[in-house]
Amino acid sequence: MNGAGLKRNFYLAMAGYVVWIVAFSFWVYYHEKSALYTQLDLALENAALTTPLLLPEHFHHQDMSASDVSPEQDRQNILKLSGYTRDRDIVYIYSFIMRDKKILFTSSSATDEELKNDSQLSHYWDHYDDADPRILAVFANQQKAFLEYTDQWGSFRSVFIPLYAEDGGLYVVGADLDISHINALLKGYLYESLIISLLFVLMGIPLVITHSMQSRQLAETLKLEVDKRTKELVDSKNRINSILEHSPVGIFHYDTESTLTTVNRQFEELIGANKDILIGFNMLENLTDPQMLHAVRESLSGRPGYFEGVYTSVTGHKTIFLHADFVPIFDADNNVSGGVGVFNDMTQQQQSTERLKKLSLAVECSPNSIVITDVEGVIEYVNPKFEQVTGYSAAESIGQKPGLYKSGETPGALYKELWETIKAGQEWRGEFHNRRKNGELFWVQSFIAPISDDAGEITHFVSIQEDVSEAKDISSKLAYQSSHDILTGLINRSEFEARLSRVVRTAQKTGTKHVLLFLDLDQFKIINDTCGHTA
Repeated sequence: MNGAGLKRNFYLAMAGYVVWIVAFSFWVYYHEKSALYTQLDLALENAALTTPLLLPEHFHHQDMSASDVSPEQDRQNILKLSGYTRDRDIVYIYSFIMRDKKILFTSSSATDEELKNDSQLSHYWDHYDDADPRILAVFANQQKAFLEYTDQWGSFRSVFIPLYAEDGGLYVVGADLDISHINALLKGYLYESLIISLLFVLMGIPLVITHSMQSRQLAETLKLEVDKRTKELVDSKNRINSILEHSPVGIFHYDTESTLTTVNRQFEELIGANKDILIGFNMLENLTDPQMLHAVRESLSGRPGYFEGVYTSVTGHKTIFLHADFVPIFDADNNVSGGVGVFNDMTQQQQSTERLKKLSLAVECSPNSIVITDVEGVIEYVNPKFEQVTGYSAAESIGQKPGLYKSGETPGALYKELWETIKAGQEWRGEFHNRRKNGELFWVQSFIAPISDDAGEITHFVSIQEDVSEAKDISSKLAYQSSHDILTGLINRSEFEARLSRVVRTAQKTGTKHVLLFLDLDQFKIINDTCGHTA
């Protein structure tokens, strides 16, 4: 190759070098940016979770009201929270509750300037009137959220974490970082990356000029650059390892032989064994659960593996309800080089599911009719006993209103009283005279109660009904038998005297006239005694 070709190749190499420096610098910047946000979000979360620790014991509860905290107590809480944020980058920490679809402060820190001017403080039970709608979503879905938004206090990156008081009351804690502070940090990283890029470009200029005499120096410079990049990659790996170590789920890495090479702290806790025992553990040789072994083999063959169910670890002998994913890792040649496992303890969720199943079974097998409607009275659920008693199937009932089986025998005033009671959030008990699908009338003893959400809003009504038709029939027969002669069907002496007394009282009170006809059969007793009652 001639000198011109060598020169052209040299300049092409230098151009590639410059492009590589710029790309590498931007990669470093975005990598540092990602690490910065991870670090800041962790600081926000720790600060938010500190809020309930600084407040008085049992401060949050379901029935808390505006009168629970005096102005003096409120100021003490503000000072405690403000003391925590004073020497930190965190601007505010605070806590919220929701009442009547409004977000109310229950505590909040303040800056030194705000402490000097009481009118700028956020006090207990103050309405957060310009809250971002996404904060309302945190109360609704009860999931932690990191948000960037602007309100009357400024522009922030914030975390909002839903928590539960000891009695089950829901509240949200939060913490704020000033967006300008984050931007300043990012600018620092950007300037640093640009300066490094500029320095490396400037380093290339003398290399171009003195290429023939300084090839050894160029090689040394490149070596230093590689060493620096290697160190940065090592630092990046350490940061990633730190994130994995503090992950809320168990994470581990295994090689192509299914031998564990890396495990995090949460995985140790889930399995019930320490790292010294787990590193070097071969899953295919030691696991006994068939489904788990199948999931591992699937990942080593290049397909994701999955396990869910009750699992007892063979190392720590700890039993949990486990959700596990096994994901294959591929090398540059698209060959499986190992895998990553993610273990999540679902024991509490499974126990909640089992409780719901038991409750559902109890409703389905209840000896009483159970009906659930929305706030407008539209039926959303009926149990099998309801179908049996009324003759209407679930498909015929759902989407209809209870008027479907009205008989017209129940007074309208009773229905009015019922709705006024349950819409006021109170329980109602009473009797209805309803009509089955086949037209037969029947009596039910009914108990109706409202169902409210976490905000206290009524969302549904549940009705429990007992068929008391047979009891009503027996009661009517007993009442008839107590006032009538069984043989003749005429009223007996006791009922006759009661009716006669009522007529006399009416005549005395109103001056009306009545007639009493008395018939006597002479010697009727002889016929009775001789021929019997039948004759």
